[in-house]
Amino acid sequence: MLTQKDIPGLNPSLVLQPYQVVGINWLYLLYQHKVSAVLADEMGLGKTVQTIAFLAMVCSQMKQPHLVIVPSSVLSNWKREIERFAPTLRVRTFHGSIDERNLIMDELQPGTFDILLTTYTYFERDSASEDRKFLRSFSYGYLVLDEGHTIKNSNTSRFKRISALKTRNRLVLSGTPIQNNLSELLALLSFLMPTIFNHGSDELLEFFGGEEKTSCSKIRRILAPFILRRLKKLVLAQMVPKTEVVQNVKMNAHQLAVYNKVIETTLLRKEAKKGVSSASDSTTQRTKPSREMKLLMGRAPSTIVPGKGKNDPTSDSNVFTLLRKAANHPVLLRQHYESPTVMEVFARHLYRNGEFGTECSLDMVKNEIEGYSDFELHQLCLEYAHIPEMLALQLPSDKLLDSGKFDLLRELLPKLKAEKHRVLIFSQWTKMLDLLETFLIHTNHRYTRLDGSTDIESRQSLIDEYNDDPNIFCFLLSTRAGGMGINLTAADTVILHDLDFNPTIDAQAMDRCHRIGQTKPVTVYKLVTEESVDKSIFDIACRKTQLNETVLGNLGKKSRDTQTADIQAILTSVLSSYQPTPAV
Repeated sequence: MLTQKDIPGLNPSLVLQPYQVVGINWLYLLYQHKVSAVLADEMGLGKTVQTIAFLAMVCSQMKQPHLVIVPSSVLSNWKREIERFAPTLRVRTFHGSIDERNLIMDELQPGTFDILLTTYTYFERDSASEDRKFLRSFSYGYLVLDEGHTIKNSNTSRFKRISALKTRNRLVLSGTPIQNNLSELLALLSFLMPTIFNHGSDELLEFFGGEEKTSCSKIRRILAPFILRRLKKLVLAQMVPKTEVVQNVKMNAHQLAVYNKVIETTLLRKEAKKGVSSASDSTTQRTKPSREMKLLMGRAPSTIVPGKGKNDPTSDSNVFTLLRKAANHPVLLRQHYESPTVMEVFARHLYRNGEFGTECSLDMVKNEIEGYSDFELHQLCLEYAHIPEMLALQLPSDKLLDSGKFDLLRELLPKLKAEKHRVLIFSQWTKMLDLLETFLIHTNHRYTRLDGSTDIESRQSLIDEYNDDPNIFCFLLSTRAGGMGINLTAADTVILHDLDFNPTIDAQAMDRCHRIGQTKPVTVYKLVTEESVDKSIFDIACRKTQLNETVLGNLGKKSRDTQTADIQAILTSVLSSYQPTPAV
């Protein structure tokens, strides 16, 4: 049994928790037997520090270097943690510009480093073949995948390219190894032990796709030697509590009207398509659609803008996206800028200023902005505010702040601030984050922001700034970019403005502040718009959470939902149950 004292090179100030020492011993036992594994501790239990301590132990016995592949957003944090917890380890980073990477290729030689850090980026881009060739030139002791559930699809280039690396052992770190269905778990196992778990095997696919409770029980027995999972509530008696509050939000009258208009227009268009199809089937002679049919198919209110590059406004994905947007904020659709004259003003000024490039004609500009939402057009007004005509077209503040969820935030945030809480606000959409910025500015709340467009070098400084400055009340984050590997324990409140189909994505977001180092009770607010697709998404996420607990925990029932099937089921329910509000 290893103790912390047995691990050479650790920072003397580091104090490992007893369960973390157990985790290191488990990894070390599998290492001795050349068995790969998944460390699936719940988020916030320190999978990173356990891995670093384990690698420090292995490095004292093995000359081979180790490769750690991480999401770009946490690359700098991993390097800092290795240097902090195991300062004797020689860690190098393979990332940066082409010139920077070429310099690393020239300098890095076997025997000059213990751990090489890189990102998944180089296993996704076809253009990164030289980078992959360089990374394959080494033979590694351990290949570690942080947030390893990202290789859940064995058919992707990422999965195949990472699998081609030469390595003695593989270790996947994931607090959420099952996100949607059991086939994802099979993909992870086939990555770890391809000779045992062949993902292409019909027998395995059938077994992992079974519906019976006995399948779940058998799967748990299969997983037991290879997956270690501990929950915070079981191993951390001193862990602060986390309370999840579902805030059901009513749409105001205007928002409800916009939401219903999406449904009404979709029904009209579907009926119009049926009419054209019926007319075509009933005669061998080609006839033109009637004027009324043309109106139904092509002149629906511009509330229903399918979005950039979308062709069929009645497709499930388009309609569902519109309903989601309407349930969150009406300006994410277009119903304010209706006038052709107004759109002509936009097109003329954008064309003159080369907004879309000098080769773009006026007609091309008109076609492009036809798919813009009210808020996107408002943002263009701000960008060209030096032009009086554009300045005059800005949305009034009451339009920008007009949603049921913003009404709730207008009441909730001042209370949280008065009670000295600090808040993380997550959304899946950057446009929604833009709107939230507008809201926070209008309501005088100091904030900072991180999303997928934030460069790697700036991310850690933003995190440090928020953790160190108690005067920054809110941190706006995109759910996916800001939900992985980030420590924000300075906050004690999480607001999920909009929920994901995949509950593990939201769980990762919550655990940015509910983790080791948190000293205050954590409260999570989930905003769910009543009588909308929001509620359906929430219900599906609950079922998927049950699946995760079934396989990794106790008994339960597997759900075989896929997002496409979920969308189709939700839309069928919404459209079939819709009842127009009687005119007064």
